[in-house]
Amino acid sequence: MQLGRNRKAVAIYDIIIELDPANEVVWNRRGEVLVKMGRYKDAQQCFENALKYMPTYQRASDNKTKVMALLQSGGKEDAE
Repeated sequence: MQLGRNRKAVAIYDIIIELDPANEVVWNRRGEVLVKMGRYKDAQQCFENALKYMPTYQRASDNKTKVMALLQSGGKEDAE
């Protein structure tokens, strides 16, 4: 059930990003959902995009740091 909600959330965020690609909040939230799905590399890219549009966005910076630690510690990504 949760996986379906996460996929829907990502799809909605994709639509918003298509309409407003510089929306750092949506990039960050999309990344947070991808982390829940175990898609760490994709999430990292989202956090980097959020920081590209707002370099001082602390939440995105914190999220990027956490996901990088997961990747460096050998966190397994789900195959989706």
